[in-house]
Formats: sequence, structure tokens, C-alpha cells
Amino acid sequence: MQNIKEARQLIRAGEYTGYTSGWCRDFVQANLCIVDKSDAEDFAEFCRLNPKPCPVLAQGDPGDPVLRSLGDINICTDLPRYRVWRKGKLVDIVSDISSYWTNDMVAFVLGCSFSFDQLFLDAGLPLPHLDDGSMVAMYRTWNECESVGKFRGRLVVSMRQFRADHAIESIAISSRYPLAHGTPVHIHIAGCGDSDHTPTWLYAVDRYTLFKNSSVIDLSLIDQQIMYLLEVMIFFYFVL
Repeated sequence: MQNIKEARQLIRAGEYTGYTSGWCRDFVQANLCIVDKSDAEDFAEFCRLNPKPCPVLAQGDPGDPVLRSLGDINICTDLPRYRVWRKGKLVDIVSDISSYWTNDMVAFVLGCSFSFDQLFLDAGLPLPHLDDGSMVAMYRTWNECESVGKFRGRLVVSMRQFRADHAIESIAISSRYPLAHGTPVHIHIAGCGDSDHTPTWLYAVDRYTLFKNSSVIDLSLIDQQIMYLLEVMIFFYFVL
């Protein structure tokens, strides 16, 4: 789906509730966080102190679900799915939050790495999770975000794997989009997240296929492994 108007109409009508990676290549994709207005100042400061995982594209006015600065967007209806949390627990997953919306709510729209997935494909960089119709793998790392008030937690990253001869190009592409998380925060698995390559959420990488006839290296070893660049696989971790 590449037509932005058709995409919004499809989602707004509740006719599509899946992932949007690869959609609307000329437009930025985003994540949504909604907080009570009493917490909005702290959350804005949390985003300021953690700009890599929380790049703010827009902040709504209290009680207003329409974000005019981003176009014809209604926060209550224009996302495929919403996860509703209360006191730290997931209580509902819906395609419309109109019944939950109150005058005390403030919306924050944060950049998303889906924004450059299509650019990777255009550059000839394969993304196996898109070929499989799956979601990108995600991991909860041991790296703590800067906390503000009640907002705290460990950094969550998404993972994309590339052959080493594609690695530098993928960094160059993502570096142009700091409001979509920008460059990777980590390369390879060592020291970041689960050592057995088991994602914390969603799509699990088939490690047997992934590692077949290949080695995994850190970028720091590239100068020592230059003769093997066409055989290796590098893992890049992007914040969410």
C-alpha cells in the first residue's frame, strides 16, 4: 500500500488491523503514546532525555485527538491497532479508541524505524521479515533509559540482519532519519539483550537458517575479516 489517502481510509474504516512496515514509502511512520495530561510534562521531559528511543514528531493538545500538524489524522481511529494499558497492565487491544478517549488525554507521536524499511529495499538490502509477512524481531535490552517521575524502563530495540557488504549502506541510509531512531544503537548480539537470539516479543528469527554457512561478526572486526565480507551476517539493533 503506497497511497497515503487510501491507507488512512482503509485503517479508519477498520478494514486493516495489521502491520504497516513497507507502506507509503514517501511518508514518515510513527508510534503513538497517550498519557494523562497530569503526566504529559514528565513524559515530554522523558522524551527529551531519551531522544534516540523517543523522538517526538508531534504533541497534541489536552483532549484533542486531531493532530493537524501531521495532516488529516485522528488519533482515535487512524491506527490499525491500539494497546490499552492501565496501571502497567494490558487491558485491551482494539482498532478504535474513541470510547476510551477523554478530555484529560494528551497524544505524543514518536518516530518509527518502519520509515526507512522501504528505503532499505530500494537500495537492494533484503529484509527477511517483510518477505515472510512477519513483524521485525524485538528485544528488551539491559540498558536503562533516563527516568523521569513514573516513566522509566529498559531500552527496547528492533533487529535487522544484513550481510556485511550491505552493512555500511544501511548505516548511511538510517543516519539520514534521526527522527525515525537513526543509526543502530548496537551491532551483533553481544552485551545487548538475550544471548540466545530469542526475541522478547513477536517475530522470532529462524537462527538455523540465519546462521547456515555464515559467520556473525562485530563491525570492529571488519578490518580483520575483509576477505570474508561476502559470507558474513551482521545484526543491527535499532531503538523502538
